[in-house]
Amino acid sequence: MEAKSRLSDQLSERILSGIRKAVKQLVERRAAENGTLVVVVDGKPSEVPAKKLLQQSHNLIHRQ
Repeated sequence: MEAKSRLSDQLSERILSGIRKAVKQLVERRAAENGTLVVVVDGKPSEVPAKKLLQQSHNLIHRQ
């Protein structure tokens, strides 16, 4: 059972890693086009410049 759990955890991590990579590529592509993305802010959809999201994610990564 423990081996199945480990495999499941590894698969989950690989899936999440792929999702993170895809989102990063999306934000970078939209930023290069001076585009926007719709995100949820306080429970409401909000259009945000992709460059702003990219800068915020950069700040979060380098703060740690």
